[in-house]
Amino acid sequence: MNSAERVRGYERRLQMEREGFLGGLAWRSVGPEIQGGRVVAITAPARDPEKLYVAYAAGGLWRSEDRGISWTPLFEDQSSFGIGAVAVSSDGKTLWVGSGEANSQRTSYQGTGVFKSADEGKTWQNVGLVDTNHIGRIKLDPRNENVAYVAAIGHLYTHNDMRGIFKTADGGKTWQQILKLGPTTGAIDVEIDPGRPDTVYAAAWERERRAWDFRDMGRGSGVFRSTDAGKTWQKVSDGLPQGALGRIGLATTPSKSGVVYAFVDNFNPNPDELFEDEYIRPGTLTVRRFLKLDEELFLKLDTNLLDRFFRQYMPQDFTVANAIEGVKSGSLKMADLYEKIAQRNPNPLRLGYVEHEIYRSDDFGRTWKRSHEYRFGNHGGYYWGKIRVSPHDPNDVMTTGVPLLRSRNGGKTWAREAPQAHVDFHDVWYDPRNPKRILVGNDG
Repeated sequence: MNSAERVRGYERRLQMEREGFLGGLAWRSVGPEIQGGRVVAITAPARDPEKLYVAYAAGGLWRSEDRGISWTPLFEDQSSFGIGAVAVSSDGKTLWVGSGEANSQRTSYQGTGVFKSADEGKTWQNVGLVDTNHIGRIKLDPRNENVAYVAAIGHLYTHNDMRGIFKTADGGKTWQQILKLGPTTGAIDVEIDPGRPDTVYAAAWERERRAWDFRDMGRGSGVFRSTDAGKTWQKVSDGLPQGALGRIGLATTPSKSGVVYAFVDNFNPNPDELFEDEYIRPGTLTVRRFLKLDEELFLKLDTNLLDRFFRQYMPQDFTVANAIEGVKSGSLKMADLYEKIAQRNPNPLRLGYVEHEIYRSDDFGRTWKRSHEYRFGNHGGYYWGKIRVSPHDPNDVMTTGVPLLRSRNGGKTWAREAPQAHVDFHDVWYDPRNPKRILVGNDG
């Protein structure tokens, strides 16, 4: 069902509520209550952090004013119950909702654009971008909160051009697509440098889902930077990985202008695996073990062992005897034997992916460096992939995934956080006034 049909269905529902004979009945949920569902966003006004807003993937927007003891639903009667992003003005009066979960699950319901409330959620207006379907982030310019940037990921199952970065300068009355990336590449995140708000960062994500498959990466993914409030953009390449990338999360912090982090899902082959053993029993010659041989060790190997390896990996017209003769005479080097393997199988190693990495820039996104020396492993990805930085300390960083990870030294080392909670984390919020108060949202 396309977005226009969904909006018409919503209008029909409102008509039925007004005219139906059951319209006067009041309903309330009586349970049973099992779990809260998937949290996708947590935020609060900068001037009033006790007023919390929590958005759900398929459960609307809720507010608490008593530290989470009680909650009030704010988004029950709108045309979309799925939410991807929330932003709130510094005084708490104006709320922005980007509808349509951006996590790209099969169960990620599409939305119907951007909604805005000027009265703290009492009433709402759909302000456009209906056909974006899934929205990953909304950021407000701290100098003028009528200026908003929207990261739209676009349709999940079909191609469309309503994806990328959109900007409004008049509170949502009009929109401009300021970063267009293609029919399968949208924007999953957008950030503003708090000290230089004309510096804007965008995370592009190429992804395409089918009922039977999901391609969650591509060469269209990457980080873009603008230094003129979105008029022009450059793809960042100095220090960041290129090639096959998946979801990317971005984070800046008011504690230090110029610092920006990127949480990258890197699908490029991992070269370190060239030197890892396959953990096959001793006495078996594998491709990685073969690559570690020099000419002297090769000539010492048992010919029966070599024969089994050659029959599996070498061209059929190239025998063990040919190889031994060539190596002995000096006409063949080990590099020549590696090429023979590639002739039969261009990718015999089947290297795993680099997987998830954290990168940091300290010069407004001009240059980047991986923050950690060791391999980060499989932690985030298309279903998580967010990174958040403390407003009090630019070196205090958390990443969402399974589990929640935290670094207190700028990403050099990481440790598990909140082990007592459900392991599937989707957002983190740092209290801007109290550095000891942190909220996390999970899928439990």
